[in-house]
Amino acid sequence: MLLIVHLIKSFFRAFFKIMLAALVSGGLAAEVVLLFAHIYGYSWLPPRLIEVVAITIGVLMAYGAGLTALLYEALHTALAIETGVVKGVKKEVAHAGR
Repeated sequence: MLLIVHLIKSFFRAFFKIMLAALVSGGLAAEVVLLFAHIYGYSWLPPRLIEVVAITIGVLMAYGAGLTALLYEALHTALAIETGVVKGVKKEVAHAGR
């Protein structure tokens, strides 16, 4: 039961961290593209092509950040579960030795 509760808690924590990382990095990347387009010659309200490029780079950056956060959380959860299992086995071995 403890394992299920830990997995559910880890799932929700990971979901919100992934969404936060994806939204922040995607938005930041799109804004940087628009900033560079503005600095290097396009007046504001950039052409449609610049908007498409900004959206594409933002989506790709969000995807990369989301996968990175997912990998980090998966490894963190696996390590936490492994540590809990090792503690449980040590406890059982200590009680069996008495």
